[in-house]
Amino acid sequence: EAGTTVSKVFFDVDPVYQGDQTFHLHGIHYVQAGANFRAWNADTETCYFHEQRKLRYFTSYMQDNCKRECSWNKTISVCGCAPRSFHLDNVVDCGQEGLTCWAEDRHSITEEEEAICNCKNDCEMTHFFFSLIKDPSLKPVKPRPFIFYFDTHIITQVNLELKHTFFDKISAIGGTLGLFCGVSVISIVELVFYFVKLLQQMFMRKRKETLTQIPIDYRKFSHNSPDVIK
Repeated sequence: EAGTTVSKVFFDVDPVYQGDQTFHLHGIHYVQAGANFRAWNADTETCYFHEQRKLRYFTSYMQDNCKRECSWNKTISVCGCAPRSFHLDNVVDCGQEGLTCWAEDRHSITEEEEAICNCKNDCEMTHFFFSLIKDPSLKPVKPRPFIFYFDTHIITQVNLELKHTFFDKISAIGGTLGLFCGVSVISIVELVFYFVKLLQQMFMRKRKETLTQIPIDYRKFSHNSPDVIK
């Protein structure tokens, strides 16, 4: 749609429109991920890089390619074929009935279907801010050209980096404790030292209480006992 932001380098056009179609590009943003973000995303998979996930009909991953492929798969399961112009491997080309089925049953996927297809955002992408202007022609001429006009020569690069690394988190915790609790490295060492001393005293006290006492037979010291020496 005109005026929207897209994350691919292709544009949807009307091939049967009799006239010129001019795309005015108002800005280009290139989003690139850093090495730390790549290492973090390898485990979390918050988004997908172009080579991180394989698609069936496309050579590289893009979210729009994933959604398009998911929609194609659903329509192929209903119609049993695909248009010949798609050039899909291992898929039967549609005849007239199949093309009619595609025209009737082709639709965009829902949010529930998108979750099943696992079409996550692109980690690296190119954003185009554009508007489409159509100029009808009185004399239909085929083929009609597509015109791309750049309003600015500036291309903005956006780098994706981790907001907080492991050392940043440690620094944040230490700074917060120092600000609100007055805690420093020396006070933490003192706290650990006195805590160990407290555990040591408790252990020694418990050990003294558990010492066994040998009972004494006081009958040995009785006057009637023959073992008593007079």
